[in-house]
Amino acid sequence: MSYSHHGPPRWLRCSLAIFGAIALCLTSFALPAQARNCYHRGDHTICLERVQRSAKYHWRYRVKATVDGQRQPLTRYDCRDRTRTPLQGIHKGQPQHFTPADVGDQLCALVNR
Repeated sequence: MSYSHHGPPRWLRCSLAIFGAIALCLTSFALPAQARNCYHRGDHTICLERVQRSAKYHWRYRVKATVDGQRQPLTRYDCRDRTRTPLQGIHKGQPQHFTPADVGDQLCALVNR
């Protein structure tokens, strides 16, 4: 007994599978939720590349920033205590108070609007 119709032709099934795989790849990349915020302070350009709020402590933010195009270490900013704590680098884990040259005041002003 032979069957004359087994569903869509093989080339169509392959084409649909390839199209589906491409569509899945294109939509699986998560884009940042926030736009890049850049501003000038003195002679420096400071850009906040990624800002992530803590779920447990809503006044804390993890920030990836660049200063004059140079990447800065990942840093936790505490808008309640006005401190920043580097999470990478030689000063890792050592909290420091915000300074005028720091991005802390600008960050807290942006997120507390």
